[in-house]
Amino acid sequence: MVIKRRTTHKTPTAEEIERFAAGADTLPNTATKATTPRTAKARQPVADKKPKLTPTDKEQTAQQRGAHLPTLQPHAKRDFKAIRVPFNEFEFTQLEQIATKTGRSKLNCIRWALSKLAEQLKEDDA
Repeated sequence: MVIKRRTTHKTPTAEEIERFAAGADTLPNTATKATTPRTAKARQPVADKKPKLTPTDKEQTAQQRGAHLPTLQPHAKRDFKAIRVPFNEFEFTQLEQIATKTGRSKLNCIRWALSKLAEQLKEDDA
């Protein structure tokens, strides 16, 4: 068994205190920064500092962003997002009945209904 010995702390000399204080004066003091009043320059909104875009610049920027977006795959692995959906007893019974009649799992029924609704909305928009 190892026993650690406590070392006594020595009292710093006046020179050591002065050296420490001189070094502390050069470091930024976060406590005083929080209490110093803000200047008018600091109160300017960040949006004013950004360059203003013309409508053509905005369109080009949107096109550039769209060019870098990956294409979405309908049959990709399902590890993107997960949600918890609370059901009441009536809704859950309906879900079970639909799953049984269609031979699908409950989750697959929800996904299938989502895709059918998306198709209907797409047809209505056209």
